[in-house]
Amino acid sequence: MQFQPQALYQHSGKFTLKGLMAMAVSGLIAGVICGTLYALAIRYIPFIYLNFLVTFGFGLIMSAAIGVAAKSGHVRNRVVIGITGFFVALISLYWSYVFKYFILTGYQGMVFNPQHLWILIELYVHSEPWSLGSSGNLAPGPAIHYLLMVLEFVIIVVLMGTLLTSSNINDEAYCEESNEWAELTEVLGPFKGLTSHEQLTQTLSNGGFGWIPELEPATETDMSQLKVDVLQAPNHSQFNLITLKELVYTQKKGQQELECKENTLVSRAFISTDALNELKQKQPQV
Repeated sequence: MQFQPQALYQHSGKFTLKGLMAMAVSGLIAGVICGTLYALAIRYIPFIYLNFLVTFGFGLIMSAAIGVAAKSGHVRNRVVIGITGFFVALISLYWSYVFKYFILTGYQGMVFNPQHLWILIELYVHSEPWSLGSSGNLAPGPAIHYLLMVLEFVIIVVLMGTLLTSSNINDEAYCEESNEWAELTEVLGPFKGLTSHEQLTQTLSNGGFGWIPELEPATETDMSQLKVDVLQAPNHSQFNLITLKELVYTQKKGQQELECKENTLVSRAFISTDALNELKQKQPQV
């Protein structure tokens, strides 16, 4: 089948039970391990500012585990990934509280019952001796404890578990005919930046490739350059996509070094094999 280049790629939204189970199991394994380490870190690291970094690390590792499982399980549905991430993160955060209060009670027993655990939390927030500030004399009240708990939920469950996890396949493309993810096979360029990016975006979105003959190799003096990522399905010769990125170079204030900022102009546009071959012929010679 020759894929028609009249549209940008969009995920089909399909997923498998195997993929769903893989995400849940991988996420929970990572969540339990990270939750345990997180509870230990929160309990024994005396620096609250460092604890915030640990909180982000907890969410990042768990999100990465779910993302890897989503790809290996051929999940092409961001909503399903996000919902899975939400519940996995919620369970993992709950486990971190269970283990944290297991430590605080002198390793006497784990409390899994939510009502009993909440009683322990209330006892803790009214008696915990840690303080804020370098002088150590600014003791937080219960409201600060509850606020930190809300922040934990927002960072680990909402930001990392749901939003970041669901974005794991944002830049990926899946070939439904060969049942495989496309891979980055080449990076073409840099080319001279084209004059009208808006027109280029519209043209590509409509499947037009009249801009390819206009491409010229970039020089060291070109402050705006174009780079093209090529995505292809390993076992389907007609499944080709390109992502166009603009490289903008600006001089750092008071320095001679140039700073490069990368902007994605068009993401995962279908391109015919003939047009792709024409594009490859434009590749600057090293």
